[in-house]
Amino acid sequence: MKILIASHGTLAKGMKCSLELIMGKQEEVKTFCAYLDGETSIEARVKEFMENIKEGEEWVIVTDLLGGSVNNEFMKYIHRPDIHLLTGMNLALLLVLIELKDASAEVAIEEALNAAREGAVNCRKLLDAEAKNEDF
Repeated sequence: MKILIASHGTLAKGMKCSLELIMGKQEEVKTFCAYLDGETSIEARVKEFMENIKEGEEWVIVTDLLGGSVNNEFMKYIHRPDIHLLTGMNLALLLVLIELKDASAEVAIEEALNAAREGAVNCRKLLDAEAKNEDF
């Protein structure tokens, strides 16, 4: 399983940099940074990426925003069995995908989505809940 991190601007490169700080070099992770240097359309670059996927490769594409133009452009290819599209990227999601890159895509995706949901926390409420538990 290979991973493409795709975003508006340079968020994708920043996420890969953070991944590599924690997990080491990630050759199987690619980035797609949209709308840089005056780019106004990403349709051709997305199409080129999709056309260059080799037979037998399986890709998990992670985008930054549901309903955003980057995600919407990749949605055009969601019918392909070699493509899995996730959105709402965060570092927890990407770390789990890397940890489980040798597992089946379905297992890796479910675990990664769970980690993403569990990692989004209001820390003040968490601390308040822990303080209440200590009072009992």
